[in-house]
Amino acid sequence: VSLDFNLPNETNLRIAAAKFNTSDPVSKVQEFYRQQLGGEATSFTHTNRDGKVVFEMKYGEQNKVVSLTPHDGGTRIDLVRIFHGHAEPN
Repeated sequence: VSLDFNLPNETNLRIAAAKFNTSDPVSKVQEFYRQQLGGEATSFTHTNRDGKVVFEMKYGEQNKVVSLTPHDGGTRIDLVRIFHGHAEPN
């Protein structure tokens, strides 16, 4: 899903989101994203209560979130990208 909003003062807001499921356990998917994101992740959260893992990347006018949640013996992967600013994102 991708939503575009043209706000006053020439400010743009774009939100893109996707959801995936895999049979791989959260620990395996978490390690994959750790390796792929490398130093890009500006924040990492592991919630023991429900097993949720969240990677956040913030730079300039963009925020990206990768959320991993145990689901049906595998992992649900939620990806969100938020752009807010004056220039059009790539």
